[in-house]
Amino acid sequence: MLVNIFLKLYSTQSGKIKQRYGSLMGELHMIELEKGKSGLSLSLAGNKDRSRMSVFVVDIDANGAAGKDGRLQIADELLEINGQLLYGRSHQNASSIIKCAPSKVKIIFIRSTEAVN
Repeated sequence: MLVNIFLKLYSTQSGKIKQRYGSLMGELHMIELEKGKSGLSLSLAGNKDRSRMSVFVVDIDANGAAGKDGRLQIADELLEINGQLLYGRSHQNASSIIKCAPSKVKIIFIRSTEAVN
């Protein structure tokens, strides 16, 4: 019974995420991480095209929470953290949201080969 409830909740949540970001090119991912003493240990940057606000992972400390977990990769575009939108925000704004987040974070991101170019 508990498994069915979880699957329905995950399916509903996944559907909402696909509805919100389905028009973006790439593969959507949702992960949960526990921040370490030094946070997630990510370096972020904005889009080269200044008219499109977005937040990309440009470096991952191998000894930090995200590096040890291994699911985030360089060039992944962060879309949400704990339900707060990062898509359409500056990387400075995203950094402050991540720093203020509680120790357990849910991250929604998109992985696209286009982002590397």
